[in-house]
Amino acid sequence: MKQIQLLLLAGCCLLFSCGNKNEGGMSDTAKKNLEAFKGVSKCIDSQDFTKIGDFIAADALDHSDKGELKGLEAITANMKTYGDMSTGMSSEVVKALADDEYVMAWMKFRGTAKSAAMGMKPGEKYEMQGVEVTRCKDGKIVEHWTFVDPAEMMKMMGSMGQPVTDTIKMSGMPEASEK
Repeated sequence: MKQIQLLLLAGCCLLFSCGNKNEGGMSDTAKKNLEAFKGVSKCIDSQDFTKIGDFIAADALDHSDKGELKGLEAITANMKTYGDMSTGMSSEVVKALADDEYVMAWMKFRGTAKSAAMGMKPGEKYEMQGVEVTRCKDGKIVEHWTFVDPAEMMKMMGSMGQPVTDTIKMSGMPEASEK
């Protein structure tokens, strides 16, 4: 009798554990945040900023290459400069993660330089990778950071391969000859 009860209990446990339909996934808020992120990417790629206010809050803060930009107008003006510097811009999301507050995406950016901006020659094609981090509230981006691989940035700017000529001695660290 104990064997039957034990078998029945094990079967019930198996049945309940297999029957759970909670598949997880993103919340509705996380989905809205991801859509806002994708919307901004489309605006930048197309250089059509008519709907940018649908995705970025009016008082948003962008930690940009030009310092902190405050407000939708300043952020949009900065994004437009990328279109002034290059043609055929495109971005590709390699992987994106979103929750109720943040969207983080590994991105690939491509284009062709229009002018001698950022050390590139006009007509020169570029491709670089970076990680975009956005903080969202009420389905809109309120804060943004971009992190670019320093080696790729230096390569794009033509600085790659320059030898290091100075060394820094850290306090308390022995010289190589002292080891």
